Amino acid sequence: MQGCANVSGLAANPWLWGLIAMNMSNEMTSTEVLANKLAMLRRDHSALDMQILELGLVALPDRIAIQRLKKQKLALKDQITTLSAQLIPNIIA
Repeated sequence: MQGCANVSGLAANPWLWGLIAMNMSNEMTSTEVLANKLAMLRRDHSALDMQILELGLVALPDRIAIQRLKKQKLALKDQITTLSAQLIPNIIA
């Protein structure tokens, strides 16, 4: 039964799948790894945005839950900005 819990935990957590995929592929370059992580962060950022919108549509929105999600979304945005800066070289013309 414990094996089933692990499988369902993996299915529910895309971050774990991303980490497993990154660990399994030793041939990925650091740029590819960063690009994959950036794509996952952007997807999670969009998912949080949808959750925030859905919570705001209910008759009595849970303001604390919305604020918590907004903080998570902001933290993801900071990570996205940092990774984007690593992928795009800063060229001073």
